[in-house]
Amino acid sequence: MKFSLKKIIYLTLLLSFFIFNFNFVLAIDYGLDDAASAADIGGSADLPEIIGTIMGLVLSFLGMVFFILLVYGGFIWMTARGNESQIDKAKKIIGNSIWGLIIVLMAYVISSLIVKSFTDVVS
Repeated sequence: MKFSLKKIIYLTLLLSFFIFNFNFVLAIDYGLDDAASAADIGGSADLPEIIGTIMGLVLSFLGMVFFILLVYGGFIWMTARGNESQIDKAKKIIGNSIWGLIIVLMAYVISSLIVKSFTDVVS
């Protein structure tokens, strides 16, 4: 079975998403909710907290995507062997991934401020 670079990137992205978010993806319950309610701590999550968690997961996934694109662009540049079109392609990929990462970080900061302000208003 021959793996292309595109398949390796997709598999790495999928595997890293499951590794970093396995508890959310698998929805494993070890009885922690029962223990927390017996100890009278915790409780049900509010809507802003749920939205914040989902947005955090989506933004972390996008951050991983842009990081993998950055590594992919570096790989293309290192294997270009002096080919100017490959170097230009790599520079475009790296530049666009950096801009994408900046946009994702700004979206994370803005969304965390909004969720925090809603959480303060609700509580």
